[in-house]
Amino acid sequence: GEQGDGGAANQAPTSLKGIGAKMLGLKPENVTIHSTFLGGGFGRRSEGDDAALAAVIAKEVPGRPVKVIWVREDDVTNDLFRPLTAQRIDVGLDAQNNIVGWRHRIVTESVFARNNPYLFNNVLKGKDLVTTVGNEIKYDVPAFESQYIRTDRGVAVGAWRGIAEGYTKLAIESAIEQIARMKGQDSVAYRIAMLHEQPRAVKVIEAVAKMAKWGGKRPEGRALG
Repeated sequence: GEQGDGGAANQAPTSLKGIGAKMLGLKPENVTIHSTFLGGGFGRRSEGDDAALAAVIAKEVPGRPVKVIWVREDDVTNDLFRPLTAQRIDVGLDAQNNIVGWRHRIVTESVFARNNPYLFNNVLKGKDLVTTVGNEIKYDVPAFESQYIRTDRGVAVGAWRGIAEGYTKLAIESAIEQIARMKGQDSVAYRIAMLHEQPRAVKVIEAVAKMAKWGGKRPEGRALG
């Protein structure tokens, strides 16, 4: 990839070096990746299949620049589904509805098992961060457990946009919201109380509450969450 002013919009330049080397029959150190600015990758630009196609075509037309554009039909046909995921959160409460235990179970497929099996098996030890990240909590919970149950369904899956935090945090915060209501406390005040050892997180919540005018009056039929 030394010719022209072009490049590849990607999230994984090092991986692309390996892909380019394999497709072109070269050593990785003989492959140069020109990364362009990326407007939005959403995990999909870490795969490298588009770059692999460009490399194969470039090999057949040496000395000429190659630009690969997928039409919509190609994109839909060759794209990746997001992981099909189910979550369950069980919270133990005492008589005052204080949290005494928390278990978050995530049942989903694996992205890394397909596109980076070495990382998945040897470094992550079978845990897929792409489909489970965000399961950790900073709230003051005395007993916490997170479970990942892998359920492959025979379909190639890729990263959900923003990866797993989009749905794991939704589940966690939904549970926190329910408990705040059970305790009869303001949602923001409850969260701040549960984050007394997390001053940075408290500042974030306070700033957002101020921006949203949390304590102010709202028109009929309007609410904040």
